[in-house]
Amino acid sequence: MGHFHAARVNFVGLSLLQVLWLQRVRGLTALQVGVQLLAEFGAFIAASVLAGILVRRLGPRVLITAGLLLAAFGAALFTQVEPDTAFAGYAAAFVLFGLGCGLANAPSTALAVGHVPPAARARPTAPSTPPARSAPSSAPASSPH
Repeated sequence: MGHFHAARVNFVGLSLLQVLWLQRVRGLTALQVGVQLLAEFGAFIAASVLAGILVRRLGPRVLITAGLLLAAFGAALFTQVEPDTAFAGYAAAFVLFGLGCGLANAPSTALAVGHVPPAARARPTAPSTPPARSAPSSAPASSPH
């Protein structure tokens, strides 16, 4: 399950750092950061869908390896970005990083879940909201006497 954790830590960790960098170093607003990160997260979603299709043909090892290499390349590109670099100068880094993490995500998740014994897997449970314990709305309110 090492690749599962590598893909998740890589994606979540670098995404957090990107948000901080874009806001604190570049001075972008939260909305501007969100719009710029659409390139990364859109690529992540598209690659996750593609990985779900390709995993049957190529197997998880190929996709995880290719994904982590792409993500590493995207992260390496991002290290070359300067505070005054325009978005067009680092959009490719975002897209490559998102594509790589997306390719690695679906197969690594499937492998991780596949190693859990069926008896230990989560099963549907009762709704998470507790039952109402209050009196019906037509009942008079109780007094503290």
